[in-house]
Amino acid sequence: FWRTKRNGALLGHGGNDPGIATEMLTDPDGRIGVIVFSNTSLHGEEQIAYARIVDDVWQLARVLAANRDREKDE
Repeated sequence: FWRTKRNGALLGHGGNDPGIATEMLTDPDGRIGVIVFSNTSLHGEEQIAYARIVDDVWQLARVLAANRDREKDE
């Protein structure tokens, strides 16, 4: 069930049922991975907000990974 996401930059899988939405993303190297679970159904504006939350979580994970790598080099 893996598939490429974001123009092939990431691998992941997501889905939803009434009352729940999930998204899993990882970079191709496996250095960064996030999983987002939400207890909401996605319709219209909610879907846009959920996508923004997933994007924010992914960006924070990238920052944490960069900090981790920088600390290893020190």
